[in-house]
Amino acid sequence: MESIFRVGYVRGGKEGDKGGIFWADRAELKDVISGFRQIVGHNRVDDITVVRQDEKTVIIFCDCLRNDKYLILDNS
Repeated sequence: MESIFRVGYVRGGKEGDKGGIFWADRAELKDVISGFRQIVGHNRVDDITVVRQDEKTVIIFCDCLRNDKYLILDNS
């Protein structure tokens, strides 16, 4: 449970702290997890931003509450 509530330094936590799964900031997520498609919301981005390492390794940043741009997922 501790990792769920961990707030990183960039989001107002203690200096040196990394954010947990709900409080991770784009600045802390420079390494994409190989073989996964990660979706990270509530990060201050002007548009939906896709960082693609290869076809199966992707991280997507979005912030629909700030700019009304919603990420839509489908199986096509």
